[in-house]
Amino acid sequence: MFPEPDDRLWGYDISGVADIAAKVKARYSEIRDPAAEAMMDFDERDLVRFAQAAGFEPIHLELHIDIEPGAHMRAVDLETLLDISPNPLAPTMRELLCEALSQPERERLLSHLEREITDGTPVRRTAVAFLAAAKSG
Repeated sequence: MFPEPDDRLWGYDISGVADIAAKVKARYSEIRDPAAEAMMDFDERDLVRFAQAAGFEPIHLELHIDIEPGAHMRAVDLETLLDISPNPLAPTMRELLCEALSQPERERLLSHLEREITDGTPVRRTAVAFLAAAKSG
């Protein structure tokens, strides 16, 4: 679920470097591509409305929101995390950091994240909607 709280970046606690992480988040907001947002810029009410407008009836939607310690995220090391893009149309985390931060700021943030990946507990935030609909005729 986005945006993340101010003290989180990619699920990790960044309260010790929140000033630097805020620059990264701000830069991402500045360069966000509306085409990329189309993949995530809707909610469960929009899904139901789209199904109704397309003539589907009945419509059933289940929404699951989970906020939990994300042990599965521990399998990702820092170098892998930096080369992940939140979606195919967005920059990688490494590209974003290079655009948003100076070298000393990157080093400070990456040092903090390395410790968090090794010792911290990331928080996994997900929202998944399951839509089932039928069209008669």
